[in-house]
Amino acid sequence: MYKWITCILIVFNLSAFSENNNWSVAEVDSVSYSLYSSQKWEKLCQYGEQAIFKNIDFYYLRYRLGIAYYELQKYRAAIPHFEKAYEQNYFDEALKEYLYYSYLFSGEYERATKTANTFNADGLNRIGEPKILSLFAVDAGSKNSDKSDLIGNLPFMSAAIGHRLGKGLSMFESYSYLSQTVYYGYIYQNQYYVSCTIPLSNQVTIQPAVQLLDYHLRSCNEAVPSVNGSSYLGGLKIKKSSNITDLYITNTLSDFNNKTQYQHTVGLILYPLMNQKFSVDISGSLHTEDTYQTINSMYQLKLNLQTGPRFDVHASYLSCNAYNTNEADGFLVNNSVDLLKYKINILCNFKVYKSFSVYALYQYETRHENYLDIDYHFNTLMAGLKLTM
Repeated sequence: MYKWITCILIVFNLSAFSENNNWSVAEVDSVSYSLYSSQKWEKLCQYGEQAIFKNIDFYYLRYRLGIAYYELQKYRAAIPHFEKAYEQNYFDEALKEYLYYSYLFSGEYERATKTANTFNADGLNRIGEPKILSLFAVDAGSKNSDKSDLIGNLPFMSAAIGHRLGKGLSMFESYSYLSQTVYYGYIYQNQYYVSCTIPLSNQVTIQPAVQLLDYHLRSCNEAVPSVNGSSYLGGLKIKKSSNITDLYITNTLSDFNNKTQYQHTVGLILYPLMNQKFSVDISGSLHTEDTYQTINSMYQLKLNLQTGPRFDVHASYLSCNAYNTNEADGFLVNNSVDLLKYKINILCNFKVYKSFSVYALYQYETRHENYLDIDYHFNTLMAGLKLTM
């Protein structure tokens, strides 16, 4: 996709330098340095990309292009140029710092940490040495039912921590608890989730994950037996990043409610501004719990917007119409015995201080209860605190 964009720029002659140019290394070095010195970042990006397309490629051109994209806050576009320059000179501390912040501002936290581990003492003092603990968050809320006399409200809470494991690896752990009173009894559930993010070469990342559930039903209805059981979910996500996209594939295996589920998800995240300020995440999933005799399809759309340095908004819509599904690479599980039809989320995050944030979620979802053959709705409110390090 990146090369096609470059081709289009050339065809339409967007650069003022495309005509009557020898395109020699000496000429490109001179012109790119002049544009760099005068801080004409847009023109430098156009000119430099055309030079690379014409197979003129050298260390300082990549360095200058990376800085130009960085100054334009197009951090995802800066990364491949800084990486190319770094391959030719991995002793340049200023280059490492540019690459570190490009990763950081692009949400590539594991690669940022891996780069920080190569800094000298002065570099680490400037950015702050990465700590083992990277994240701590707590939140609580309630799913409020519109038929609470039959399907009761569902209070819940969770706590999460993130770790840096060295060599760019990271681990995320979460514990959550929920409870609910329904017309046939009392339900409560404990959940533990753990995932590990592993950056590979060529902007590829893999993320294995495991979810363990401890489920209990205390029945007050003779027709419904009490249940004390456990379930699991295992998943693997593979992500490939480029200047304006993330392409990902996630496969999960689970055994909710005494059935075996397979779920296969393909998604594409678009970053039109080449940074984290705005993104669109579109994904589709195929789900089965009868060994592919029947297959359910799910679709999800997510919008992410940073309105400033302190505030960001995330909205999503999920069309489901299936039982025993999962979302967010297995982090969220829908193991209720009731059918989930669709769900709408709006989450707002406000950075109170440099590393301290508060967030709030509103969620609306529609479910179907089979025995009573009724639809009901949850209006969910949640609030949380997050500390990043």
